[in-house]
Amino acid sequence: MRPGAVDPQLIAARTLQGIGAGALFVLPTIALSELYPQRLRGRVQGLTGGVFAVASVGGPLAGGAITDAVGWRWIFYINLPLGLLSIAMVAFALRLPRAGGGGRVDVAGSVLLVGATVSLLLVAEWGGRAHAWTSAVILGLVGAFAVLLTAFVWWERRAVNPLLPPRLFADPALRIALPATVLLGALLGGSVVYLPTYLQGAYGMGATQAGLALNPYVVTFMAVSFLAGARVGRSGRYKSSLVAGSLVVVLGFALVSQIGPGTAYAVLALELGVLGVGFGLLMQNLVVVAQNAASPADLAAVTSATLSVRGLGMSLGVASFGSLLTRELRGSGAQTAEATAAAVPEVLFWGCRWPPRWSSCSHCCRARSTARRSSAARVTYVAVEAETASPPWRRYRPGARPYSRLKALAKANSEV
Repeated sequence: MRPGAVDPQLIAARTLQGIGAGALFVLPTIALSELYPQRLRGRVQGLTGGVFAVASVGGPLAGGAITDAVGWRWIFYINLPLGLLSIAMVAFALRLPRAGGGGRVDVAGSVLLVGATVSLLLVAEWGGRAHAWTSAVILGLVGAFAVLLTAFVWWERRAVNPLLPPRLFADPALRIALPATVLLGALLGGSVVYLPTYLQGAYGMGATQAGLALNPYVVTFMAVSFLAGARVGRSGRYKSSLVAGSLVVVLGFALVSQIGPGTAYAVLALELGVLGVGFGLLMQNLVVVAQNAASPADLAAVTSATLSVRGLGMSLGVASFGSLLTRELRGSGAQTAEATAAAVPEVLFWGCRWPPRWSSCSHCCRARSTARRSSAARVTYVAVEAETASPPWRRYRPGARPYSRLKALAKANSEV
């Protein structure tokens, strides 16, 4: 296949693979929830979070190593024996309680939801890069997303066996857990994809080396996910872990956003460890929160919804961070590896303030440089800014000192 060409066979095969992967993404978690009682879900989901952390970073690392060694086709061939082994283990070793009834599948709801999701992903992927934000293509996709989402909500209220029962959103825990999971997935996806890009440009690493350099991220993610899950399983209290995890994630992105060409890898490794701690405290605990808020009859629907919106968030995060990176590179006028490495920290800065304010990106990045004079000042500044982020029309003066900017922000808010 020549470079830049579109291969319909590869696209069709990946679509079929995505259907199977979508089921595998949620069914193991649902099965574990059926096998273990509520008091053990925290511990079990902690172990699942550790596996997810290893797979999220270890998978691309293994894929890069296999591609470098024997070619890209083998990243698909290697899954054939692994898939057959998994089928055999599930068929002969897994024992699950028998399901009750055989309800009809909500095909219409599935089609509407898939259409809305694809439209949203295309907006995030194409907007500002392949097409202008005000182009007919992007506006048409936004309109299609709105129409399909409205139709999906309308249909779910009337379906006999809805894909996503509307009654789930009557619980305040789910109204918080699901949007938080989307946000967390976006931050995780953006960081996992673009941190290796920085490592390759700033330190001259290859793809495999850059993947290995993320080990501080993965190890802390895995360890903290397991420990936090065990703690929640013993105490039944998860609010403290969620609050602490949110603060640590903000701190981690604030620290990583300050890296530069002269930053030693040891310093970056410590900052990656901070990010891993934050995600470890949050990732699977949000799943436990959602599952504990659901009735046994809705457990499968809640679990699939939580994991699906996490995957959606990861896709949106990768696309949105990519748009920000493209914007930074166009502003600098350079497309070199060094320019990309210099732009990635500016992009990661927006991890503290998701969703990004596209119109004020360059202003805030210029203003952020003044906060590098004191590490304690910049962490406090970014954490407070994440809590008090204002819309573009309340934008404070770029280039000011951090505390002056916060004072200006408070004055602007009081005047509105």
